[in-house]
Amino acid sequence: MELKNFPCDLCGSTEFKVLQTKKGVLTNLDFPLVRCRCGMMFFNPRLDERDITELYSGDYYKGKGFDSNVDYLREMSETTDDAKKSHPENARRVINELMPPPAKLLDFGCGLGGLMKVLYDAGYHTEGYEVSEFGRMFAQKNGFTVYDSLDKIPENGYDIVTAIEVLEHCHSPLKALQAVQKVLKPGGWFY
Repeated sequence: MELKNFPCDLCGSTEFKVLQTKKGVLTNLDFPLVRCRCGMMFFNPRLDERDITELYSGDYYKGKGFDSNVDYLREMSETTDDAKKSHPENARRVINELMPPPAKLLDFGCGLGGLMKVLYDAGYHTEGYEVSEFGRMFAQKNGFTVYDSLDKIPENGYDIVTAIEVLEHCHSPLKALQAVQKVLKPGGWFY
């Protein structure tokens, strides 16, 4: 994996001030946190979109990737009281207040489909978008429609789009937000 320089996602500038440097856990590379003249802060140089996608292999979902503190496959199989108090359940309560079922929902960055399952069980029509082939295939094997490309997602097709703990993983947050705006129905909710 190689770090590459990119212009500011917000304004396109290539003039930055280095604020600090963070050592990458997986790569052991130095990631400079920079501030653009427009005020946007981001890591630059950084991994390109292809290298970021490769980080989300099956090992990542098994707690053996760059974030060894999570084991998403284990969490998906838990049926304990702790699992019922989980992040997807908390999100379901908030989403229900925004718009009750049977609203149509896209989980942008759906991973293995945990949130989609909780919302489907609550009466929502759920679909997902995921860059990780492992995550996408896992969710599809559980019966969910999961898109692998932004241009395949139906325009103006969703009452609610969720992107929980996703934008900070995107190579281009602006591109992700533009995609969300494109697929969200007028008057819909972004959570």
